[in-house]
Amino acid sequence: MIKIAMLHTVRSVYMGLEQQLRAALPQVQMKVFHVLDEFLAADAAPSESGCFTLTNKQRLLHQLQAAHLTKADLILTTCSQLSTAAQDMAPFIGTPVLTIDGPMIQAAVEQNKTIALISSAAGTVQPISESIYREAERQGKVVELQVFCDDLAIAALKAGDQAEHDRRILALAEQIHGCGLMCQVIFISSYSEFKYAQQAIRAGAADFILKPMKRQEVKEALLKVSGQIEKAEESSPDVMEQVRNYLEEHFAEGELSLSAVAEIFFLNPSYLSRAFRKRHGMTLVECLNKIRLEKACDYLKSGDFKAYEVAEKVGIPNPDYFGRCFRKYTGMSVNDYKKKVKIVSD
Repeated sequence: MIKIAMLHTVRSVYMGLEQQLRAALPQVQMKVFHVLDEFLAADAAPSESGCFTLTNKQRLLHQLQAAHLTKADLILTTCSQLSTAAQDMAPFIGTPVLTIDGPMIQAAVEQNKTIALISSAAGTVQPISESIYREAERQGKVVELQVFCDDLAIAALKAGDQAEHDRRILALAEQIHGCGLMCQVIFISSYSEFKYAQQAIRAGAADFILKPMKRQEVKEALLKVSGQIEKAEESSPDVMEQVRNYLEEHFAEGELSLSAVAEIFFLNPSYLSRAFRKRHGMTLVECLNKIRLEKACDYLKSGDFKAYEVAEKVGIPNPDYFGRCFRKYTGMSVNDYKKKVKIVSD
């Protein structure tokens, strides 16, 4: 089962996008978590220009970290105003971050060099434009971007009037056709019904790329995330060494666990488990127990400690459990080990 955390800024999108995602991918088992922060898009700076203030960036980072703590396999931001800032923060989150515009931008740049951007909110123009130019640079292309915006469309969407929202978007599409612009791709930054795209195509658009993502775009995005995870695992030896060193230094902390370590390093627990095992040939818990029992042997060699004292020193406060682990590791009880060590030292 794939776990997805969605970060929203518009309340009306909250449940609707999940329903459409499930309808598009009925064969995919998924669990969806939602984080809603209307202020991220309502704050004056991003809502008017798309440029995030330091305070708003901190707020977005906090929300991405909150989404990460749901232990999701991926995080999806559903607001275009968040796209570029979310992309910049993605390497520091520990969970793959997808933007709702990502596959659409890639497809738009691939299809033609002349792109018309239809936006339902002024605040989305700057971040989407930047994302398009970034993608064009990545693909080694030069694109010409024409922007058309109607702020009243997003106001209608926030009020729950999707019909009015889509009517305004269609009017912009017809405006493009009326201007005689030679745009082969029309990119919509909005949540539009497909029937309006069909009408716009009849109005002269060669193609529409819609939000939310189409079935194939969602599949491609999920495959891309899978590839990103595999690539991250391949490039994670240094991080896994840091984790190993952390265990060496903090083995005596009884509350140390896979989840606790994952939180410290801002990693998804399941990802940490896979990557650590791939790097060290054992699970993180097995490694922690090995370190603790090696340290226990060192304590028993260096002083006349009782079993419960050693257990506390190595982070296993339950003496009975410690005794069982010690026997499994050394093949003998604590007392027998102490006798053996004493005989050798004598």
